[in-house]
Amino acid sequence: MSFKYKISAGLLLAGAALVLGTALPVYAEREPEVLYEVKELDQRGELQRIENARVNGILNDYLSKMKAAEKLDNDVRYLVNQSSRYTDRALQDYINNEILPRSSELLDTAASITSRSSAIRECHAVFMRYITARHQALAGLAAYADKRVPRSTVSHYVNDFGVSYGSTYSSEERKSDQSYSVNAAMRSVIAAGEQTRNEYLNKREYIIRNKAEVIDVEK
Repeated sequence: MSFKYKISAGLLLAGAALVLGTALPVYAEREPEVLYEVKELDQRGELQRIENARVNGILNDYLSKMKAAEKLDNDVRYLVNQSSRYTDRALQDYINNEILPRSSELLDTAASITSRSSAIRECHAVFMRYITARHQALAGLAAYADKRVPRSTVSHYVNDFGVSYGSTYSSEERKSDQSYSVNAAMRSVIAAGEQTRNEYLNKREYIIRNKAEVIDVEK
């Protein structure tokens, strides 16, 4: 009488392991499934290039627009320096006819410039403060450059047929004391404006050097 046994594959493997002198774990671990494969550090290089292009675009847009404004500013600074050659009426005419029209053009040009970056807008506000204060000082300087008042009031008497008639008249005018003081004050304001201009230049250079950290897009 013969018996037939059904031998499982596991038992066959176990038997083979015993024959070969090796042992297999009862429960073999399966390798975890790959859910996501990181390629090129999650494409950070490409993202960094995109970010750099964005920052450079914002900065270059502002610097490009400012070229015209800075040229006008240099023109006004040159004209202001040349104004030291004039006094009185000649100075008044020079400011009104030469400097103020160019300064007004500068104000209009600079006022039209803006940026998506709050850091750049804050920097530009310093430039606007600088050219606005200078323009106002120039207007004041022109108003008082040749300010005059009567030198004196003189009584004049005419004797006609034994009767004296009194009259008054004003002699040649002179520059007022206020004119001198206002002119000096306005010159001081213009000179102080150079410090504000340097503040603007320093802020701008800081942004250029650290553009990646300080330039961001407004939400």
